[in-house]
Amino acid sequence: MKSDRELLELAAKAAGLNGTYYKAKRMVREFVFVDDEGIIPCGRTALSLWNPLVDDGCALRLSVKLGIHIRHWVYACEAEDNGGRSTGMIHARECNGDMVETTRRAIVRAAAAIGEAMK
Repeated sequence: MKSDRELLELAAKAAGLNGTYYKAKRMVREFVFVDDEGIIPCGRTALSLWNPLVDDGCALRLSVKLGIHIRHWVYACEAEDNGGRSTGMIHARECNGDMVETTRRAIVRAAAAIGEAMK
């Protein structure tokens, strides 16, 4: 199983982000990406940092950009990469019962699979 860092790095690659991973010690968001100009924002403001594992907007934009399909069940979520291949079901218990967090993680996992397939 890949670490959060590995998932984010591969998802960033799939999204076409050229930044590098950075662990922000004094920020609310633990993982962000930085490029030559600084922190890569997720949305329209610099305060919205790119981390689709914790930010709903980043995860949604990532799924739209990459054509990721999402399926929900009562206590689980599954995402398919843009080729229609499932990247595995994530059960809500892996995310403390939080279906929103479960959905974000499923999206990032699918994006990471796309990034991993890129050469």
